[in-house]
Amino acid sequence: MSIMFRDRSPRLFLVAGAIMAVALAARALLDTALPAIPAFITLYPAVALAGLLCGPTAGGSVLVVPVVAAKQPM
Repeated sequence: MSIMFRDRSPRLFLVAGAIMAVALAARALLDTALPAIPAFITLYPAVALAGLLCGPTAGGSVLVVPVVAAKQPM
C-alpha cells in the first residue's frame, strides 16, 4: 500500500485538525499575554508535526489554517 492511500484516512485528518486546534488555542493564549509574538512561533511547529505524524496529504491540508490565521488578527 502506498503512502498516499494510507495518508487519506479520515482519522489522520482528524488528528491533523486536532493538532492545529491546539496550536490555535495556544496562539490565542499567547496573543493575549504577549501580543508581540509572531504567529509562526506556534503555527509552524504544528504544521511540521501534523506533516510528520499524519503524512503529506493530511498534514498539507492543515497548512491552509495557519496561513489564514496568521493573516487575521485574533
